[in-house]
Amino acid sequence: MTGCKRNVKDMLDPMRNSLRVEACPSTLDDVSRAVQTLVGEMRGGHVDDVLPAVEITLAEVLTNVVEHGYQMRDDGWIRIKMHAGEDSVWFSILDGGIEMPTSFSPPESMPDLDIPFDDLPEGGFGWPLIRELADKVSLRRRNGVNRLSLVFLLPQAAL
Repeated sequence: MTGCKRNVKDMLDPMRNSLRVEACPSTLDDVSRAVQTLVGEMRGGHVDDVLPAVEITLAEVLTNVVEHGYQMRDDGWIRIKMHAGEDSVWFSILDGGIEMPTSFSPPESMPDLDIPFDDLPEGGFGWPLIRELADKVSLRRRNGVNRLSLVFLLPQAAL
């Protein structure tokens, strides 16, 4: 991950299975590498069943941070922490991008697709997709920092 520092802690202990990516620059190339690294580090363990959802969700979230939070500027930062427990995988994603407008409420459902092709919306799919794939989503801003928490329940925990 060019430009990203990372610290891998005890990947073999399922109760302390964590990965921290710090100070990742806010470019699409860097976030793509961050997603691939995180998913690669997780592969082959007890969390494999949720990796497709994790990969899609992280790609969407980090792309949104770059495109909307930093408005494609490359001078921002993103911090990602991951912890995999016995029953879930948890992510904390922090960034210093702009605050989501208070009048904006992330849509909970997908846009209507039963319309003529030329009238299909260009956007509006990200937040519904994130909410569909992650079991818990929490977004808040504090002291100029956006903090998104994502939880993915492992299949045996969802029973």
